Amino acid sequence: MQLGGASIVLDDGNNAVTIDETDSDAIDGDANLAFATNDVITVGYEFDSTDNYATDFDALGGASIVLDDTNNTVSIDKTDALAIIASATLGFAAGDALTIVDAFAAADDLEDFTSANLGATSRTLDDSDNAVTIDETDSDAIDGDANLAFAANDVITVGYEFDATDNYATDFDALGGASIVLDDGDNAVTIDETDSDVIDANANLAFAANDVITVGYEFDATDNYATDFDALGGASIVLDDGNNAVTIDVTDAGNLSAALAFVAGDTVIVSDTSGNLDASAALNAIAGGIDQIQALGVTFAADTAANVSSNDNGAPDSNGEWQFDPSNDTFTWQVGATLYNIVLTGVNTMTADGSGNIDVVG
Repeated sequence: MQLGGASIVLDDGNNAVTIDETDSDAIDGDANLAFATNDVITVGYEFDSTDNYATDFDALGGASIVLDDTNNTVSIDKTDALAIIASATLGFAAGDALTIVDAFAAADDLEDFTSANLGATSRTLDDSDNAVTIDETDSDAIDGDANLAFAANDVITVGYEFDATDNYATDFDALGGASIVLDDGDNAVTIDETDSDVIDANANLAFAANDVITVGYEFDATDNYATDFDALGGASIVLDDGNNAVTIDVTDAGNLSAALAFVAGDTVIVSDTSGNLDASAALNAIAGGIDQIQALGVTFAADTAANVSSNDNGAPDSNGEWQFDPSNDTFTWQVGATLYNIVLTGVNTMTADGSGNIDVVG
């Protein structure tokens, strides 16, 4: 039957109508047939990759068009998503789970992929390369949207200049993905103890391999230099003590390295028992970063293989020992070619052979 007329407007009595794919294609393909401008049109069928969201629904008329997938799951690409966003009146039904599969780039405005623009209960960004780089704006938008996240197999790199306002416990916890790499725009970032602990405890969050990380706070005996910073990532980690002075033991010193060291302005004291100091191959292998060695309860005995030297030239007492006088005598501990001052505590005695070689013993 042909209705005739120059144009035909379908005006639903309830201002809401549901049609299928066949109806949708027929109406959209007829330049003279459309729904009234106050009708909400729901198109129900199984959407697939053959659908063109820029042209398949643009001539249906109506106030808005709801795409209701019969499986409640639909995958589209970035072009489709941008077409839906651009239409302003087109979106998926609230019960649909939407996956957008494409090669995302830093230039993409992912903050526009909202439920207001695309519809759908949940929206998953699935990068076709399984690796994506986003900026701070995208990161904040995605993390702040409970229904938008990257697919579980994507590696996400967040690139921008991180600063003290960043909260590493909450700013990236809802991005999704398999792991998140924080890539500082200056390749240098300063964080505090709270940030450091949060990142180190999160197996899926770390700084990029080319970043220099400075951790600034007041270090103390509770810090574990073997495990507290081992998962931060980065090219190297600089420990900057808030008091510019820190005391560590032999175990701590052995866990320092070229990639984990105190800042040049800090005074680093290694304080431990004489036995631990003397037996520590790790301490002797450290190339630098230690300013003083504090020997606890030491006694010095003759040993020509010693790496400790004294300027004490006094005579021994009746027991063949020299009494150490902190006001007059100084000791150094040789590590490689470097001599470090030894700070002795308590009552200390020493013995030595004629060559002046002495050793720290327990």
